[in-house]
Amino acid sequence: MLNRTYRVDGHNVHVLYEYNEFMEQLLFQYKEDQDIALAGLFLHGHPRLIRRLRKRQLAALASWPDKILERGFDPLTEILRPWNLNLIHPWEKTVAFKQSENDPESRRQVGHLIRPAFLHPGRRDGRRLLILDDVITTGATLQALFDLARDERCEALVLAAHPLWLAAHEKDRRAHPAFFR
Repeated sequence: MLNRTYRVDGHNVHVLYEYNEFMEQLLFQYKEDQDIALAGLFLHGHPRLIRRLRKRQLAALASWPDKILERGFDPLTEILRPWNLNLIHPWEKTVAFKQSENDPESRRQVGHLIRPAFLHPGRRDGRRLLILDDVITTGATLQALFDLARDERCEALVLAAHPLWLAAHEKDRRAHPAFFR
């Protein structure tokens, strides 16, 4: 468990875990093997974090519709379900794009494949926006979402960060991340 906060391009990025072999296998089993019983595991043992999440408007990039149909569930929505936390999807992908199947340069250009969701009702409750993501590898998707959010107070919570991203952003690490206290 990391429980680290990084200040990247003016936004706080909170990271729960390092994306290691175990986390990769766990996320694969959960998402691709459709082992939905694992959903509550990712935030289990984080009662203070759950209380903090209740104070935020939680948002995520919508998965490609065909992928949701294939899996039968939206992974981030299910992770929040045991705590009755709601997730909005104000953005959508314009094409099916799987990060792991693309080269690093294509991954950095992912922003042009994301747009505001047409039918999204918008943020109405005034709470601070917190973007949720499962894994951060290059940070390109998250940066695109920050740009689309147009909210300088917007933050992000990622379940796991790739070791290369962590190394690249070590200088951005906050010494005392209040988010996890």
